[in-house]
Amino acid sequence: MNHPTFHAETFKPDELLEHWAKVQPDRAALKTPTHTLTFSQLLKGVESAAIELQAIGIKPADVVAFQVPNWTEAFVLYHACLHIDAIALPLLPALRDRDLSYMLQEAQARLFITPALWRDVDYRAMAKRVCSTNTLTAVMRNPHESGQLLSDVVPGEALHVATQSPFPATLGGPPGTPDAVCSLIFTSGTSGRPKSVLYTHRGLATEGREMALVDHICTADVLFVPPSIGHVSGLSFGIYMALHVGATVCLLPDWNPQSALALIEREQCSWTAGATPFLQGLVNASQVESGALASLRVFRCGGASVPPALIRQARALGIDAYRSYGLSEHPTVSGRAGQPDDVCMHADGVVHPLIDIRIVDPKDARLDMPPGAEGEILTRGPDLSLAYLREADTTASRIDGWLMTGDLGTLSADRVLRVTGRKKDIIIRKGENISAREIEDLLAEHPAVADVAVVGTPDLERGEMVCCVVVTQEGQMPPTLAQLCCYLLEQGLTGFKQPERLVLLPLLPYNAGGKVRKQELRALLAEQVCPHQHLQSPSPVPAIPQA
Repeated sequence: MNHPTFHAETFKPDELLEHWAKVQPDRAALKTPTHTLTFSQLLKGVESAAIELQAIGIKPADVVAFQVPNWTEAFVLYHACLHIDAIALPLLPALRDRDLSYMLQEAQARLFITPALWRDVDYRAMAKRVCSTNTLTAVMRNPHESGQLLSDVVPGEALHVATQSPFPATLGGPPGTPDAVCSLIFTSGTSGRPKSVLYTHRGLATEGREMALVDHICTADVLFVPPSIGHVSGLSFGIYMALHVGATVCLLPDWNPQSALALIEREQCSWTAGATPFLQGLVNASQVESGALASLRVFRCGGASVPPALIRQARALGIDAYRSYGLSEHPTVSGRAGQPDDVCMHADGVVHPLIDIRIVDPKDARLDMPPGAEGEILTRGPDLSLAYLREADTTASRIDGWLMTGDLGTLSADRVLRVTGRKKDIIIRKGENISAREIEDLLAEHPAVADVAVVGTPDLERGEMVCCVVVTQEGQMPPTLAQLCCYLLEQGLTGFKQPERLVLLPLLPYNAGGKVRKQELRALLAEQVCPHQHLQSPSPVPAIPQA
């Protein structure tokens, strides 16, 4: 494998880009279905965009936010920010007024860049609604056009406001140094208010280098990166891992499985990563287009519950598909190419070499659990985020340098991690703790279930009731609650964990990161009458032995 060592201590991506623009100027750095940027063209675009940002008045340590789809311009903007030592805040294109307004204010963004229009959404008008007078706004040119990148810069009062760092000066190093804060990423907010995560050059570069090593990525690889760089996985894989080895990155602005399949086949992509819906879509589409995934060597799958059956299907196609664990605060903790089938399907992978991990008592993080016992997952390592933007969030989530993830899991003696659920996703029924993740993994294997989420709903007698929300597999009869309970009993699920309510929906609500919005489901289930749902009474359930 071609793993150059010249940049072992190089942390800034603009320095890596300059290197590859000299070594392989005509090699494709970025590709979309309609456009290609070579490494030399990418560098030229970055230098030009950096001049535009400086002309607007952007200075080192200013936060530059941009909400751009997976176009090559999103990557140009990210590199341009770091080229002038500004702090990049890439935002997911799916975000709307409420979230955007909060995030821009929270990060004290100096500049907000959007396209004029995309997917029939007037982003220009939305930018005017969500930006305060302290934030410049700019509209990006149409994708892949030549000329100036930014237009319609609306300064408001921003140029007259003194630049202030949104976080304490004691966090990180001076601008331009390896330990300087270079990027902000907001968490998905599935468990509450989205939190802004601070990353340094050193942390993200270490993450990219380690990812390339554990998945055996080399310069010859062509990477398909479906997540937006507003998500930490898109940032990690699409920029830092790719630049570590000088690989080509393929982008798809509008995700759909057929387009993804065509792109992978045409460009002979060898590696990809994404949440469960991405893998499911590719596997389903490949059944129609046989052989289209022949070039794909690795699929790193994470971000949500990954059914073992789905991993099994992908591996049957010759893809080294595996479950992976990571967070916005710590991008990739476990999972790698070349693991045994059982680890890939039924665990979340071997913990990466540079990462320390502990399983602790969920009620007391000072007490370690023995190997194989369930507890809260704590992580630390050189690729761990620096902190949260709010000091109170950092204090509440860290203990002696360890990140308290809020996730539950087990760790074997040989460092194989299995995530079993979230502390906040535990259903407490009559005083017994029930893992929603455990039931979801089992029900995902049922032939009539296309998608499933398990949540607790308030109940006067039980405290909480176990409710499974199911999307029926196409061509199958909708399952009954009795059928699902019988199936779970056959799979050996403990009696008191059995679901007591079934809701059938046409689709589950997902966020842009591929995670089910369980808060929305709980709100939906709390209503007396829910649109587009079918409730089944718990009465037809067979007798269930209690613990």
